[in-house]
Amino acid sequence: MSDSGVQSRLVALGALVAWQKNESTIQDYLQNNVGDLSDPDRGLAWEIAFGTCRNFRRLQSVVRAYAKKKPPLVTELAICSGLYQIFFLHRVPRHAAVYVTVAMVHQVSGVVASKFANAILQRAVREGMPPLPENPSEALALEFSMPDWLIGKWLKESKGDVVAIRARCESSRAVPGQWIRVHIARISLADFQKAVGLDDARVWGDRWIDVGNKIGSLLRTEEFRKGLFSVQNPAADLLVRLLDVNNGQSVWDACAAPGGKSALLLERMPGIHLTASDIDASRLASLSDLSDRLQLPAFESVVQDACAPTLNTRFDRILLDVPCSNLGVVSRRPEVPSRLDPQAFEEIVARQRKILAGAAECLAPGGVLVYGTCSPEPEETTFVVRHFLKHHPEFVLDDASSILGQDWVKDGCVQSFDATLGFDGFFAARLRRVNQV
Repeated sequence: MSDSGVQSRLVALGALVAWQKNESTIQDYLQNNVGDLSDPDRGLAWEIAFGTCRNFRRLQSVVRAYAKKKPPLVTELAICSGLYQIFFLHRVPRHAAVYVTVAMVHQVSGVVASKFANAILQRAVREGMPPLPENPSEALALEFSMPDWLIGKWLKESKGDVVAIRARCESSRAVPGQWIRVHIARISLADFQKAVGLDDARVWGDRWIDVGNKIGSLLRTEEFRKGLFSVQNPAADLLVRLLDVNNGQSVWDACAAPGGKSALLLERMPGIHLTASDIDASRLASLSDLSDRLQLPAFESVVQDACAPTLNTRFDRILLDVPCSNLGVVSRRPEVPSRLDPQAFEEIVARQRKILAGAAECLAPGGVLVYGTCSPEPEETTFVVRHFLKHHPEFVLDDASSILGQDWVKDGCVQSFDATLGFDGFFAARLRRVNQV
């Protein structure tokens, strides 16, 4: 095994440790630490880190079953990454996965830990994974590394439909597609495809390209440095189109960081008067990309708590892509389930209700507010909208199909959680203020 092969696995292990210690997301860690690796080794580091995270409960159960005592965190994570390669990453021979994992543990934790890791991995190769529990709920939770309470919730909502919940879990564990948004005001879609060698790539709409596993190399091109494209999922386009914005209108992107939808708004309608805000000033710093790299029109950036806004403007349009559980994008953010518990979920829902009620006070009569989440959970979506409409008779729910057509709409709201197109799962409701109360 080459030194680069060990190094890529060390980077993956660092990402897993940062995740478990709640120091960083896996994605952020990898983006900051793969610079010295070759393209294949970058891809391997990403695959091992994300794959281990997606299957962590199941992999951890193997360690716990075959070990006489609980190992230190770093050793356990290293062994789990080796088990992921043995059971899920079939292009890596099992003997190679054992060898490089043991070598990595020796380098990180010493000879005793490496012998321990070797014993666990060799037994796993011989005996395979321990059987799953007989209880369907417990089996699903362990097989797909989901919290017990969440599987129980989904089974209750589906009236015990194990097949449906299994399909949902499989979708959540799938490797997501990767899309980019071309800045078509500066280069045509066809010319961009030709410039970066994506002539045969799948295209959606007027500016979206599915780039698959080529995203890493694309981010190192002159085209990216010059602001000719950005990384973004096309689901954002549906939310922005639902706003139905016109040049000259005032628009508030109330939960703007890291700025992707603000950028899309300005690319689509450069003549709007945009205010982009976030409660966290440090997160707003990422919006500098809009002016520095993308060279988009000027906009106002302000620190603002959307639950209790102090803005004097009454906006024509408000976009609320609210903080949520992210359960519609677990394939892209596999850390999500492990960080969610019933209390945290309830707190998220309570905050969503406050944000919607607070931001709505800043909407002009006749104006439109789009409430969106990347979660399919009814508590975060339809329940929030119903609660809001019950307490705000000055608002009505517009049928989203009048703007987007029927394909994306159910019960008047955008509800897309089919991964067939590689779109992020999301929900959106278009709320219109009909009078001033």
